[in-house]
Amino acid sequence: MEYSQLEAAVIFAARELSKHDGKNLIAGIGLPVLVTKLAKELYAPNIKINIESGSFDVLIPEIPVSLFGPRISYRCSAQLSNLHSLAGTGRGDYEIGFIGGAQVDKYGNVNSTVIGNYLGKHKRIAGSGGAVDIGCFTNTIIIVAHHPKKLVEFVDYITTPGWKVKKPFSDELVDREELGLPGGPMMIVTNLCIMKFDDKTKEAYVETIYPGVKEEEIVKMTGFDVDVSRAKVGEEVTKEELETLRKIDILNIYRTR
Repeated sequence: MEYSQLEAAVIFAARELSKHDGKNLIAGIGLPVLVTKLAKELYAPNIKINIESGSFDVLIPEIPVSLFGPRISYRCSAQLSNLHSLAGTGRGDYEIGFIGGAQVDKYGNVNSTVIGNYLGKHKRIAGSGGAVDIGCFTNTIIIVAHHPKKLVEFVDYITTPGWKVKKPFSDELVDREELGLPGGPMMIVTNLCIMKFDDKTKEAYVETIYPGVKEEEIVKMTGFDVDVSRAKVGEEVTKEELETLRKIDILNIYRTR
C-alpha cells in the first residue's frame, strides 16, 4: 500500500512508544495525539495518555479538532483543569511528553512563540501552551516537518529548553543540568527520519531513516550539519499499521494523507 511521508512519521513514532508501554504520557494537541492513539491500538495498550487540557487516561473515540474538544473527555479517568494537568509535569506525574513546534534546533530546543527577533521584527505564532512545562520536566518527543527553516542551527526563541540553551542576550551555552531541569528531549520525529541525541555532544543525529528516503535528502533539508553515519533504514510500513492509522483518523483531520 502506498503511504505519505507524514503517515510514515506517525507510524514510526508509534513504534517508538512500544518501548514505553505502561508509562504515563502527556501529549499536546495535534499529531502527538494521533501518534499516541495509534501506539495504544497496536504497540502500547497499557500506556496512559493524558492531554494537556486536563483529560487523564483518555480513550479518545475520534481524533479531536481542538485542544478543548469535549469528546476528548469521553470515558477518561478524570477531567480536571489545564493548570492541574500541567502542574503534574513538575510533580513527576508523567514519564514521557510529546509536543510539536515551529522550529527545533540541534540541541532539541523548541520554538513555538515567534519567528524572528522577539525584541524586533518578528511573526507571532501559537505560543507555548503546555510546551514549556512538558519540555522542562519530562523525557520529551518532538514532532516537526523536515525543512531547513524548521530544523535550524539554533531556534529564534526558546519556548521549550533542550539539552543546551543560550544565556539571555548572549551566545554562551548553558547545559540543561545546570538549570536543574530533569528529563530532556529524547528524539525528533520528522516526515523523513527519526533523530536522537548524542550522549556526549547532546547534538541531534539521524538514527532511523524511513524506507525510500535518501540520506542526501535529509542532509539537504536540515538547517544544520547533521550526522547520518549512524543511520539505519527502518522496517517497511505494514498494511495493518496503515489501515489502523486511517481508521483512527478516518476524516483525515491532521492531513496526513
